[in-house]
Amino acid sequence: MPNAGNEIPQQAVPDSVPKKPAKGLSFGSILLMGIILYGTWQIGNSYLDEWFSGSELTAEGYAVIAKDYPALSEKTKQVIDFYLNKGYLAVRDTTPIYSAMLNDLPSVELSPGPDLGDPKESLNQVIYRRIMGIPTQSKGKDLLMQHRQQ
Repeated sequence: MPNAGNEIPQQAVPDSVPKKPAKGLSFGSILLMGIILYGTWQIGNSYLDEWFSGSELTAEGYAVIAKDYPALSEKTKQVIDFYLNKGYLAVRDTTPIYSAMLNDLPSVELSPGPDLGDPKESLNQVIYRRIMGIPTQSKGKDLLMQHRQQ
């Protein structure tokens, strides 16, 4: 049937006309994607670092401090008690605590932490606990809380 006016006629493209090859990504678009990825990584990294440093110590972290607590001076115990006032110790609290402990002890062994009989946690369990806001249950934390109350 002839074209009634509402159909667009198809034009035949001769085989002799070369087709344009598909154009790849330009240097500018690759650079822009790289800048976006790098910026996202930098921002995400700082937030992730803040999240980890503000999260609670693991059972092993508490055990390091609890093991040497009785041998520490009153001044160092006051430093630990100051940070323990919130009911737990955050990862960022360990730097001033370890510095104070080194004033009383020749060294502080951080890894492997002392074994107080707590079950071992995998990294996945620690991250899950932190995401869900589940507090650390450990004998080291219990010992520190007991010492603090005395």
